[in-house]
Amino acid sequence: MRAYDDPKGHDLIVKGNHLLNKDKSVIGARHLFTVFMKEPKYIRESSKLFNRDSDYCMEANEELMPLILIFFAVPQQGFSVDFRFSLHIDDMVHIPHDALGLHGFSLRYHDVFWFAYRTKHITKWPKHSHFCYHDGYTFPVFIGTGIGTYRLEFRQPNYLLINKAFIIECNQSYPDDYSNP
Repeated sequence: MRAYDDPKGHDLIVKGNHLLNKDKSVIGARHLFTVFMKEPKYIRESSKLFNRDSDYCMEANEELMPLILIFFAVPQQGFSVDFRFSLHIDDMVHIPHDALGLHGFSLRYHDVFWFAYRTKHITKWPKHSHFCYHDGYTFPVFIGTGIGTYRLEFRQPNYLLINKAFIIECNQSYPDDYSNP
């Protein structure tokens, strides 16, 4: 595992929490980015995408609704990730399986964990994709407020390690929310 302060020739390093420091008993996750993407569109056959044997495409069996993705770097130590996330009841979509999802994949030095969600008032895809990064510690959460508008909440997660379960608790928000007209 690469030391936090040793880039080992890497140009792209996202600053933020230490993922794992066994000497100091510190564990954490690093927020990489939050994205609210524009609507995915069909890619032409002449595109380089999907013309390699290793390329794979997933297809939705029903209309794909707008969603927000939050990406974290997490320690690569065989932990299961338990992500705890809450929304105010007025912002929740009332069909849980339609509004939440999570997954992850491994890289060389850490795993990437992502969480997908949507809120009741985010009903249309944005014209352009919105990427947000704060400081690697706190992370932005898009909350729909009406058609074409949203606000950002900045959340400070808490981390726990219980047995082999790494818990990321993201239930509180900062008191100062910022709005996007």
